[in-house]
Amino acid sequence: LELQVCNPSDNNFEENLKLVVTAKGKTYECEMATSIYSGQKITYRFLVDYNDIDTQDGYSAEAYYKETNTGEWIQLKNQATGVRATEGIAFDGLEIYSVDGKFVKRIAFMDIDGSYADILSSLPKGIYVVRDKNGTRKVVKQR
Repeated sequence: LELQVCNPSDNNFEENLKLVVTAKGKTYECEMATSIYSGQKITYRFLVDYNDIDTQDGYSAEAYYKETNTGEWIQLKNQATGVRATEGIAFDGLEIYSVDGKFVKRIAFMDIDGSYADILSSLPKGIYVVRDKNGTRKVVKQR
């Protein structure tokens, strides 16, 4: 699922976002720390298990931000598209995401042989999601 957040205020936002998805009678929550500075627009991608959430059968999704002073969750309102399923984007290459869905790097098909190993070795320790024409897989970088 894709969530685009814009901070139209003059204040920086440095707190948590929460995505709440309801499908097939179950509710799923995903929370992440983020910084969205004044006037900035950011797109987040939340990786979900489509065995539980089927975009064809219908689902509802709401996004919230945590108000720092009160600790209260405030629902994000969007005059445009809101939270939606990502559309298939024709891309002949490879994309790397952090485990919390933040985009890390895109490698064009012609550059994969020369730069993929270098890019993976330059990443800090952690778990990453790699997506290419063969599907999506998890990569664990231990060193």
